[in-house]
Amino acid sequence: MARALVVIIPLLSSSIDVSVLFAQETARRIEVEVGDNYYQPAVIRVKAGDLMVFTNQGKQLHSLTLIDHEQLLDAAYLDPGKTFTFTVSNGLQPGQYVLGCNIHVEMQGRIIVEP
Repeated sequence: MARALVVIIPLLSSSIDVSVLFAQETARRIEVEVGDNYYQPAVIRVKAGDLMVFTNQGKQLHSLTLIDHEQLLDAAYLDPGKTFTFTVSNGLQPGQYVLGCNIHVEMQGRIIVEP
């Protein structure tokens, strides 16, 4: 008489949080070049969950500040060749923000947070 081998495989999908998968699929990595007196792109469109990666390609020290919203991003100083990452949080309401440099006040860009 033959014996049957029974293998029980647990369902992995029952333990996966679908909302986490959705967030991971929609989050983007946005590269921003920080140069001497400019941000490239000058207008950056983001959504909550996106990762912004700022790299100082210039020869001078620069900073990253959201003008009039310093509590969200302020005084992230970047030496030449260094990188700073910033995840757009749900606390950053949809709208336009001015990205500035505390060292070079004429240096500005725009961040547009989309819903």
